[in-house]
Amino acid sequence: MSNFKQVTAAIPRLSIIKIILLAAPLQITCKAHGEEQEAHATSEESVDIVEDNSISEAIERRPDLKFDSIQIDGQKSSASLESISAEAVKSLESLKVPTPDMDADTTGGAIKIEFRPSYENKEETARLNINTSYNKQAEDISKSASLTYGQSFDKRFGYILTVSYEVEVESEEEIDRLWMSLDDDHIDPNLPATSTLDQDYVPENARFEKSDVTEDEFLVSINADYKISDTFSSYVRLLYEKEEVDFLRRVLEYELNSGVWSEARAGEGQLSGGEINRILQDRFENETLSSFTAGLRFERGQWQWETRLIASKFVEDEPDRQGSIFTLRNANLTYNNFEQDFPRFNLTNANVNDLTLYEYDESRVRIVDEEENKLTFSFDLSKDFQLFSRAGILKTGIKIKDNDTSASQIFNIYDGVQGGLNVAQVVNPWSYDEFLGERYSFSGFQGREQFRTFLNNNIEDFELNFSRSIGRTDPATFDVQESIYAAYLMSEFFFDKWRTIVGVRVERTENDFTGNEVLRDENGVYVETRPQLGENSYTEFFPGIHFAYSASDKLTIYSSITKAIRRPDYVDLVPSRSVSSRQRLITEGNPNLRPLTFNVFELSADYQYSDAGFCSLEFIHESQKDILVDESSIVADGPFAGFRRETSVNGAEGELNQFKFRITQGFSELSQSLAPFSVDFSWIYSDSETDANDRIIVLPSIPRNELQTAIVYRNQKFNIRLNNSYETEFLDAIGDSFEEDIYFENYSETNLLIEYDWDEKIKLIFDVSNIDNNARSSYFGDENRPRMYRVRGRELEFGVRINF
Repeated sequence: MSNFKQVTAAIPRLSIIKIILLAAPLQITCKAHGEEQEAHATSEESVDIVEDNSISEAIERRPDLKFDSIQIDGQKSSASLESISAEAVKSLESLKVPTPDMDADTTGGAIKIEFRPSYENKEETARLNINTSYNKQAEDISKSASLTYGQSFDKRFGYILTVSYEVEVESEEEIDRLWMSLDDDHIDPNLPATSTLDQDYVPENARFEKSDVTEDEFLVSINADYKISDTFSSYVRLLYEKEEVDFLRRVLEYELNSGVWSEARAGEGQLSGGEINRILQDRFENETLSSFTAGLRFERGQWQWETRLIASKFVEDEPDRQGSIFTLRNANLTYNNFEQDFPRFNLTNANVNDLTLYEYDESRVRIVDEEENKLTFSFDLSKDFQLFSRAGILKTGIKIKDNDTSASQIFNIYDGVQGGLNVAQVVNPWSYDEFLGERYSFSGFQGREQFRTFLNNNIEDFELNFSRSIGRTDPATFDVQESIYAAYLMSEFFFDKWRTIVGVRVERTENDFTGNEVLRDENGVYVETRPQLGENSYTEFFPGIHFAYSASDKLTIYSSITKAIRRPDYVDLVPSRSVSSRQRLITEGNPNLRPLTFNVFELSADYQYSDAGFCSLEFIHESQKDILVDESSIVADGPFAGFRRETSVNGAEGELNQFKFRITQGFSELSQSLAPFSVDFSWIYSDSETDANDRIIVLPSIPRNELQTAIVYRNQKFNIRLNNSYETEFLDAIGDSFEEDIYFENYSETNLLIEYDWDEKIKLIFDVSNIDNNARSSYFGDENRPRMYRVRGRELEFGVRINF
């Protein structure tokens, strides 16, 4: 049996949105310091970055933009958009499919940014940006400040420096549920005659979760450019980003699979022998990204070349990650689900709030370290030429990338304590009465500091389960070395009303893995750890053909045929084996995984039907091969009989046909008083299918319909945008059967942005996210078995931007 991996791991959303010419990387209109760059796109397709403090803020004004990667000066970058100031940008493009000069794993769309040499800046740049926002659900305030300063000297040297600091708070409230079929093992053998058992499925567990996160981020970026001569120029890009994350999750879990049912009717039931868990999960996380880029450009006549070296290092450190579970056993419960998204449980043989009844079950203490080092060298050469009086560009290049990722983990599981321990002894007085709109009250949890102090002061009384601990520690320790060798050749032709790009890219990927397998005896007791070596290599060719035809000054037609790739995640490749006794799950890596590949055909047209009106229509056909799926089986015998064994395999193919329509309409032609108003509407219709478990079913993660509607008001002082996004339900993951398929329900979200120019140097900003406070929800198979109900709440943001 097999099931699809979760959404983003299996099906990248490659063909969702077209903003600019997909067939060729054409520049979008971009303004900085009042200077407008040459543009091949229509103004309706442009991303306006006038007076924006960062590219991130410009992108936020285009909620229809969807992308998975960032390309800076032709190279994929891990830099955040917040680190890129508008002054540093020469051109900004939104691409959905890669051209041969781009990395072949540019799937899901890309934002392509070309930096302006900072010595070209005509005036000094000095800008301060201050923002604050209130998150009602977190009951806390986020705040940020950034300073951008830059100048040029004699049109030969220039730099732009950005420094920012941000404290962001987030909160999430969620109900998660699993369901199980009602079998003899879960039916009370001593049923009274009046009992009713007419339900095929009953809750297996239900988790009420509240998560609070505080992210503390400091960032510095420097772009420096030096013009050596009329033919040579050089540049240096430096980025340092440090983030500290404080994460705390409280979970009240009703674990029902250990009990037996005596009543099970539609929407309600009764069981005995269940358990109730109070769970606390917390961690402090440090992340650091350092990146250095050095480049050299040459341009003389028809020849241009550029070479660059990029070195980056990412370090993630979790010095003391903890989770603790306290359990009330032998719980007799009644259950009702008459409000489908909001189940109710009632403990009938004790007081659910008596914290002395929740005895210590186990705690997990982890120290996590992960480091990723990347080194990239590239060389690109291009030449302008004339062929039969037609202009063209011939371009070629090579790239070598070395990635070295290592992860280590110390995992200690304590599953007993001498003398006993209950929640009341380490309780935190925290309480929350507004859980999911005041439907539930939340309190009575072990405290972070209280439990940590007790554990540290009495560590000799806690019973370390060595076998379980080593079984989770060693498989999480691994090293991956990945090398990618790439070369491409492409030509671009301009003749009459046509523009064409034809080319091919080849990429050779080589992986070496070192993982660990933990061996146990017939009783499940740890015996030894054996290193596991693995390797994986493959070569893929990526042809690309792109066309653009200007049928008139109002109509342009585009088409492209391309191929792209998505490589498996390291965690799926490393040859390790991990056993979770609590979840009764064995997870194994598979170093023989092949990459997921896409073949895409696209045909679209843009039509500027009036000075104030623009529309576009697009069709995409996409075929997918070697989709990653989870293969699962039940262990038949041995110490782990009954455990589910899961590993990733290449197990399916899929197809996607997609239509997109977009229209932007202003009202200046109707009345001068309506000139500041415009509307923007887009509709995406998707039809897909794949084969899985001998079933034909739609691809996960792709809604049948997606709608974006915006009403815009803009004059000399105000910029107001009211935006609504809506998507119909979609398949999230494919299970072993229809009953285990997971669907997300219809979802709508409305946001409001108001910007006011106080004067030439000061701008005020007001932003409301998720005005209607809508929730995300999903279900198994049918809506009578809800899976998840999640609320992230409404957020109000106030900001001021000052240009000195």
